[in-house]
Amino acid sequence: MKKILCFIMVTAMLIVAACAPQTKRSTTMVLCLPSTGVYAHSIVRAGVEAGAKDAGLTVITAGEVELSAAERIERYTSVVAEHKAGGAIVWSGDDTYYQMMRDMTADGVKIAVPYFHHEKADTETFIGANVTGNDKKRGYLAADTMVALLREKGITGGTIGIGATGAGGAPNQSYHYIYERLEEIAPEYTLADTVFLGLELSAATMKATGIINSNPDLVAVFADMSPVGGQAIVAAAENTGRDDLILITCDETKENLDLLEQGKLDALMVNDLYQSGYQCAQNLAKLMAGEEVEWYTEIEEKVLTRESDLTYYKELWNRIQ
Repeated sequence: MKKILCFIMVTAMLIVAACAPQTKRSTTMVLCLPSTGVYAHSIVRAGVEAGAKDAGLTVITAGEVELSAAERIERYTSVVAEHKAGGAIVWSGDDTYYQMMRDMTADGVKIAVPYFHHEKADTETFIGANVTGNDKKRGYLAADTMVALLREKGITGGTIGIGATGAGGAPNQSYHYIYERLEEIAPEYTLADTVFLGLELSAATMKATGIINSNPDLVAVFADMSPVGGQAIVAAAENTGRDDLILITCDETKENLDLLEQGKLDALMVNDLYQSGYQCAQNLAKLMAGEEVEWYTEIEEKVLTRESDLTYYKELWNRIQ
C-alpha cells in the first residue's frame, strides 16, 4: 500500500511540474552577438534594431568582446532571464549555442538566427526562423563571375587561388561550392589548395602573398567570408606587382566597397546583411506574437562589380557609423 501511495505522490508531483507555468515573457528581444564592433555584427545589429522598432518591440544587445563561448552563453542566458525576454536572435555559425537555444526554447523563448544557414532537420525544434543567404548560391555565383571575367580577358588557363576564413573553415562556407562549380564549368583552370587567411590583416596578407608566390601561373584569387580577405588579396597583389590578377571577395564591408570603387577588386559577393537582421527581427516578432512564419527565409545573393551602383551600401555604412 505504501508503495502505491508513494507512486501516486511522485506521479502527481511530476504532473504538477510539467504543467507549471513558464516565465511570463516580455515583448523584449535580445540580440546575442559575439561583439558589436565587427562589420557583419554592426550591419546585422542595425537591421535588427530597425526591424524590432517597426514591429513595436524593444531590442537589447548582449554583445560581448573577448569572452569564451561558455562565458558568452552565461551572459546571453543572464540577459534573457533578466529582461524576461520573449525572443532572442542568436549569432550562431555552428552548434556551439545549440544547447543554450534548446534551454531557452523550453522556457518559452522564441529563437531566430541570422546570416548563417542551419539545417532544418537538426534545428527546427529550437530555431523558429533562420534568415540568411545561400552559401551554395554565393559560391556558384562567385565561380561564374570569376570565369566570366577571366574569359572576357581572354585567359583560358592557369591557376585559381582560394583564401578562406579561420583555421579550418566551416563545412558550409561558400569556398567549398566555388571548387564544386569551377570543376563543373571550367576544367581548363587548375585549382590551388585552400589557404586559411584568418582574421588578422598582416597575417592574412602574408598568406595571400604566399598564394601568389607559390603559383607562378596564378590568374585569379577569391577570398571567402573573411573580414580582412579583400584587403589582404589586394595588398598581396600590389606587393608582388600582380595587377593582372582577377580579385574577388565576399561581404559589403566599408573597406571592400572602397576597394571595389577604386578598381582594386573586380567583384564583390553580397547578401545584404542589413536585410538579414531586419527580416530576422520581423519574423521573431511574429513568432513572439504566436504567429507562424516560414522556417527559412533566403536573402538574395548578389554580385557587385566596378560598374555597380554602390549608393545603397555606402549610405548603409554612413547610417551605422
